[in-house]
Order: sequence, then C-alpha cells, then structure tokens
Amino acid sequence: MARLNKKEAEAKQREETERTERNRQEGRDSGDEEEEHKRKKRRIIKRKPLTPIDMRRPTKIEFAEGLFALANADILIPLSFFSNRSLRYIDEYQNEFTSTKVTNPDLLSGKKQFFVWSMIEMAKKLGADIDDGLEGVEERDFKECGDNRVRFEAEREALGEEGEYAMYLHDHSEWWQDRPDVKDRYRYWKPIEETLRKKFERQACTFNPDEYYLETRNAIHASETAAQIQKMGEALQERLSSLSSFEPMPTTAPSVSLNLISSPRKPSILCCIGCGHQGHSLKDHESNASLPKMVWARLVGKSLYTPEHKKICISWNVYSSCKPGCNDAHICSCCGGPHQAFSGKCNSQFLG
Repeated sequence: MARLNKKEAEAKQREETERTERNRQEGRDSGDEEEEHKRKKRRIIKRKPLTPIDMRRPTKIEFAEGLFALANADILIPLSFFSNRSLRYIDEYQNEFTSTKVTNPDLLSGKKQFFVWSMIEMAKKLGADIDDGLEGVEERDFKECGDNRVRFEAEREALGEEGEYAMYLHDHSEWWQDRPDVKDRYRYWKPIEETLRKKFERQACTFNPDEYYLETRNAIHASETAAQIQKMGEALQERLSSLSSFEPMPTTAPSVSLNLISSPRKPSILCCIGCGHQGHSLKDHESNASLPKMVWARLVGKSLYTPEHKKICISWNVYSSCKPGCNDAHICSCCGGPHQAFSGKCNSQFLG
C-alpha cells in the first residue's frame, strides 16, 4: 500500500512538473509572439529604393510643398530661393516659417483666401537681400539657381520639361550663360534678366530672342560707358593732383568741355560732360549724330537738362563754381549725383 502511494505521489509530481513546463512554454510562446508583433510594427513596409550616385552629376534637391503653394498663389519667388543652400534650408526648417494670408485665387483649388509662407521672413532667414538689384544671387550661383528654377517649373507642368513655361525658363536661363559678350558684366545684365523673367511670369509672353538681344546690348553699353567714366575720372584725379596751379575761371560763359592743361607743350584733354567720352565737346553733339548718346542728361539746344526737364549748371560741372544767384541744378551731368561731372565720384554712381 505504501509502495502504491509512493508511485501515485511520483506520478502527481511528474504531472505537476509537466504542467509547469507546459505553462512556461506557453508563456514563452506568448512572449515571442508579442515581441514578433512589435518587430513587425517597427518594419517599414515600403521604402524608397536605393539608387547609385553619379559623382559627375549633382544631387537633385526636392522642393518643399510650401514653394508650390507660393507659386500657385501667383507670387513671384526670388531666384535666390532656388540655390541649393536655400532649398536645403527651406526643406529642413519649413515647419518654422510663419504664414500670411493672401487673397490671390489659388491656381489649383480656386480658393480666394488661404495662407502661404511669409516672403519677408523667408528672405530674412535665408539671408537673401532680394532688393539689392541682383535678387541676392551672386554670379557664381546664377546657373545653379536658374537650373533649379527650370526644374521647379517642370514639376508644375503637365508635360514636365516639355511644357511651355518650363521651356521658356530654360531658354531664358541659357541665354545668360556662357556668353563672352556679358562676361564680367553681371551687375549690368542681372537686373535686366530679372525684369525679363518677371515680365514673362506676369504676362505669360513667349520667348523673343530679338528682345533679349536688344536688352543685352543695352547692358553692355551701360557697362562700357561706366568703365569709360571711371577711366576718365581716374585720369582727371591724377592730372589734378599733379597740377601746381589752375587756370582762372573765365568771366564769360564757360565752354561745355573740360580742358586740362599741364604744360604749353602738351595738348589739352577734351572731355564731353554729356556722354563722358574724350575727343569732343558737348556742342559737337548738335551737328554729329554719330557721337555716343548722353549718359543721363538730355541735350536741348546748347543746354543740358535732367529727365525732369530741370536745367543743369554747366559752369558748376566744369569749374566747381558759377555765378551768384544761379538757379540751375548743381548736379552731375553724367549721373545726377551731388558732385561735378569729372570729380571722379561717378564711379560710385555707375558701378555701385
């Protein structure tokens, strides 16, 4: 009987051990299932496939949706916002930009009132001086900004790069690149580039090579004129500093040219105070239409006038003084600045 009880006890113990082991195994299985469920939740079902990088081509930067919202609101976006540095900053800190309400009809939704990023705040955060005449774009960054602007427009086009707007901006950007005639003249053609681009964005006009050629020639002419003025100003300053005495101011009406005499054996330098070129005087413009155009003032008869038709004092421009009680404008005949025509300060007016 004792032997039977012993066997029963051993059997019960085995059952208890097996039951405990089963419970432990079931708990382990339950924990494994829970852990596996957590692992599945961590996994990304669909990820962007990896692509090889071509070191010869720059990585394309994605455009933030806020930029498309600005464009759809018919707001002109400064070119400096499309530099790689600016696009990266916008993408990283776009949640920090404040919004402002606009009333332009949205080109996509048709809503009349909605919110877009504040352009003033964006320019401040990006460090872009969009009112400097260059849109805050340095010459070295122009191609990069232009290419990104074309790509941005292509993403808005149903036909992509083949769309009319994208193709116009492509032709527009390419026009200013790798042109020998505009090399080192960036400060002169960049404002014209901005004007033509904004004209397209406002009027939706087609690309006109003749108009671009004419505007480019105007920029080149302005650059050449400014360089000539600078050269003459420097020559004048050098000559004046070497003179020990000056000719007395005549009592009669002054000549409309400036004669600098260093010695009796050297010829004087004849400089026109109207166009800034050497070799002729202002009065020669009356009979010779082939002479360079006036830089700033307008020649009416034998007198010079501002664009507002205010008579300019020629004596003051030539001799730095004039008759008492003179009511003529005492401003530079070449740029309208508060200095004489050949004071050497025109450089800052034309090149600044």
